[in-house]
Amino acid sequence: MRVGYSLFAVFLVAANALGQDGARPVGMVLMPLGDVTVTRGSARQPAQLADLLFAGDQIVTGANSSVMFSFCPANEKLSIAAGSAITLEAATARQTRGAAATRAAGARCALPQVALGKRDIEHIGTMAARGAPPIAIYIGGVVSSGRPLFTWRPVPNATDYTVTVRNTANRVLWNWQQAGEAREVRMPATENELPPGVYNWEVTARAATRIVGQQRAAFTVKPDAQLASMQPQDLASRIEYAVELENAGYLAEAAGVYRQLRTEVPGDSRFGSQLIWLYWNAGLIMASNEEIAAAK
Repeated sequence: MRVGYSLFAVFLVAANALGQDGARPVGMVLMPLGDVTVTRGSARQPAQLADLLFAGDQIVTGANSSVMFSFCPANEKLSIAAGSAITLEAATARQTRGAAATRAAGARCALPQVALGKRDIEHIGTMAARGAPPIAIYIGGVVSSGRPLFTWRPVPNATDYTVTVRNTANRVLWNWQQAGEAREVRMPATENELPPGVYNWEVTARAATRIVGQQRAAFTVKPDAQLASMQPQDLASRIEYAVELENAGYLAEAAGVYRQLRTEVPGDSRFGSQLIWLYWNAGLIMASNEEIAAAK
């Protein structure tokens, strides 16, 4: 069964990651702990995860505080302890106070094209579903693996789930069913990887024989073995991973990482704004609607 939509209002505008004077960022806050501030010109604000940093910024740590940040001109990750200060210049991170920073060579220096929470979502509208009760699903658009991880929001009272993957000729390539609660499934190694191309997947939730939820989405396999195999564990590596996925166009997979990060940084509304934009542009309208409703 297909689920259709009626459009209420949609318009997207994206702000870029330039500073107020048009400068490009030189780094990003990766792990702020405690009282960490960034002074830019006459403005002084607390440092937040994923804040962009610019030449001229001064980073200061208070008592019992620390911060890790990337500095792209030197392809470094710097960590400074409590009671320290560093001024960022175009090519150098110059320490002016405190114990010497720990510097580690970065394998990469990933910076977002648009700062976290800065995309203009004011004019993104919602779409009303028609047909079977819809399910918020979280994978669609371009994906990095030929064995995607299909994820969705569980449906109350559902007794079993079915996931079906089809090609553009509507031929079934893989079918999976499980009794009980489920929220994700990955195509197993016993199945052939999906080659590059366009596909559809559908999840159906049933209570006995009655359909209580159903949703489908298109996705495009564009393999990236390096990104697909990465499993970053710490906060700093995960925010960089989310940025890399988004920059490479894997929007739904980036959203999945941002959702995990949000659980560790509760109360930060920037994640909700980011997820609205990512899911909408990945074609996952119900997931976008879910975030819009949560933000109200």
